[in-house]
Amino acid sequence: MRKQTIVFLAAMATFLVVSDALRADQVTLLDGSVLVGKVELVANGKLNLTTDFAGKLEIDAAKIKAYAIDGRVNVALSSGDTLVGPVSKTGEDKSTVSTAVGAVGFASTQVKSIWPEGTDSPEIVAAKAELEKARPKWSASVEGGIVSTEGNSDTLVGRLKAEARRKSADDLLKYYLSVEYGELDDIRNKNEDIVGTRYEQTFSGKW
Repeated sequence: MRKQTIVFLAAMATFLVVSDALRADQVTLLDGSVLVGKVELVANGKLNLTTDFAGKLEIDAAKIKAYAIDGRVNVALSSGDTLVGPVSKTGEDKSTVSTAVGAVGFASTQVKSIWPEGTDSPEIVAAKAELEKARPKWSASVEGGIVSTEGNSDTLVGRLKAEARRKSADDLLKYYLSVEYGELDDIRNKNEDIVGTRYEQTFSGKW
């Protein structure tokens, strides 16, 4: 009974390994090399593939002979249409998407981009990145210290500086505070407070 159980478990493990291999995406290069992994993105003439043996790879589309993406993906065409389903490209420069209503074939040159179902398209990702880049970012800094000396004369000097900045691609807004206090032989000889703001705007074009 124990031997049968071990054989059964070994068979199940082999089945799972084979099933995972069958579900993996495959990319065939012009030199005949076959890469196995998960296609993360096809856009801008590049195919991004994540593999177990080499991590993340970026492959020039011009070097790809064929590929087969097993999972459901979005396939954007140059016509403006977007198909959803597993997609494959054959060596004859023909691609096919297995949609919910059947297989749809088209020339591989019509493929604009491919990305996983349920995620943003490359265009939306790029637009969000630009918005994030243009979004104003705040930063702040604070510094201060006290110096006290005793001798022929006693001195006490304290300083505090604080600054907050909001910077974007087009402008800079800064708030600042500076406080300086001093005593000589217990007599105040300095008490200075400075509070201000500064704004800078970047203009483009010729004046």
